[in-house]
Order: sequence, then C-alpha cells, then structure tokens
Amino acid sequence: MRDAASELAELGITPIGISPDKREKQKKFDDKYELGFRFLSDEAHAVAEAYGVWAEKTLAGKTYMGIVRSAFLVNEKGALIDVKYNISPDQTIPFVRKALGESEPPAKSAPQKVEWRLDLKSADDEEKASTRTVNQATDELNDLFKRQRYCVLATERDGAPYGNLVAFASTPDLTELMFVTSRDTRKYGNIQANRQVALVIDNRSNEASDLLTGLAVTALGIAEQIPESKREHMRSLYLAKHDLKPFLDAEDTVLIQMLVQKYIVVSGLDSVIELTPAE
Repeated sequence: MRDAASELAELGITPIGISPDKREKQKKFDDKYELGFRFLSDEAHAVAEAYGVWAEKTLAGKTYMGIVRSAFLVNEKGALIDVKYNISPDQTIPFVRKALGESEPPAKSAPQKVEWRLDLKSADDEEKASTRTVNQATDELNDLFKRQRYCVLATERDGAPYGNLVAFASTPDLTELMFVTSRDTRKYGNIQANRQVALVIDNRSNEASDLLTGLAVTALGIAEQIPESKREHMRSLYLAKHDLKPFLDAEDTVLIQMLVQKYIVVSGLDSVIELTPAE
C-alpha cells in the first residue's frame, strides 16, 4: 500500500491499516518502514470480529486465533462497497480497481531499443578489442546472465563495505538487474542509506584456467524498490528464473531493481571494456 500511494491517490482511495498490535509496536513498524498512511490499533480485536477476520488459524500443528488478512473498500458514508478475504499484498490494487469498475492502466508502448557505447580500457589489447562489437558484448552479457543464478551484491554504509550473495535476474535490454531481500537485513539497510551499489557476476569454474578464460562483469548503478507500475512485469521476469515465489510474496520481502549506469567487463587476465548506455 505504501508503494502504490500515487496510484491509490489517483483512484481517490485513502488507505487505513488496522491490526490488534499495540500502538507502540505499530509506531516502531511505521518508523522502520515509513508507511505513509494511517493505521489503527484494535487490541481487543472488536473491529476484527465485527468484520469477520478474527478466526482460528493453524501453524506447525498448533491452532490459535488471529487475523485473516483482508481488504475492505468503504465509501465516504461508511457503506461497504466490496470485500476480499484472504487477500495477498499483490492482489490489493487489482481488487480496488475491479471494485471501482476501473480498468487496468493502458499498456505502455514498447520502449525504444537501448543503445550501448563500448569503451576500450586495456591499452595492451587494443587490436583484439577493436574487433569486438557492441552487439557481441551485449550478447555475451545476456548469455552470462541467463546461465548464472547468483551474484555478489556490494553495498556500503558509513564507509563500511559489505558483500553478500543474491539471486538475480536481468531485463532483456540489460538496463536493469533485480534481486530480492527482506527489509530486516543489513543489505537493505545499506541500500536505504546509500543507493549506489555494485553487482559482480562471473563464470568461474574454480579451475586455474579461469585466470585466462574467465569472464567477470561488474555492474554499477542505483538500487531502488521497484515501483508498483512495474512490479508485475519485473516479478514475472524474476520468477521465470528463480523458484522463489513464497519468499517473493512474503510481507517483509522487497523486490529491488538496480538501474545500470555502467558495465565493466573483464575477460582473461587484462582485457577490459566498459559498456554504458549511449546518450
């Protein structure tokens, strides 16, 4: 709901969240995630019972009473327009649109083909690099990105670098790379503090020959949470590569995109080229 704020505003919708959590806990949650909308404390779960969402649930063989995540659309007079029980986060906006009789936003026209500029950086390999075309370089990257499932994400905060493995995917035009993380992680906190990040993808086989034939790509760019208008498209690209739907759909999970500013491609010992989007 936070990420869809502009779309909800266009539809004339004011989101309100409600849960049995105490106000102090809700405030800490809001401080952490900067929700940007009002939410209310229903400690006695009286409202939850009135709305039919206080129900018996089962976890690990144990039963308990809890909230059934649901969405209610209420007009300015307090009349209930529609309701969806057992709703997942990514179903909320489509539910609102359908209830209001709104169609999905018109599909955007196909983006123009991205042009890349190739720059030679290894002076002692000029003859070899001069025969390498931009198309060959981008095809090489696309092939590498399709074969490799994981890469190293490098972030930084307060002068302290941090690296860890992430499962990544790319857009076909190579302009965006994406990965998934929980909000309660060091890398997410680092990105919130400094959105400039790097991803390192390589084809190592852990053999001595890697030094002569290996390919390593450093992608530099800006990381940000994927906007709601692009989320379904990017989500489908990500799930086509990784069977991580339960993790991706978890409430605390964020799909991050990196807007690529530059690729630094190193092949063998000293052949280095850079690919940047042409202006």
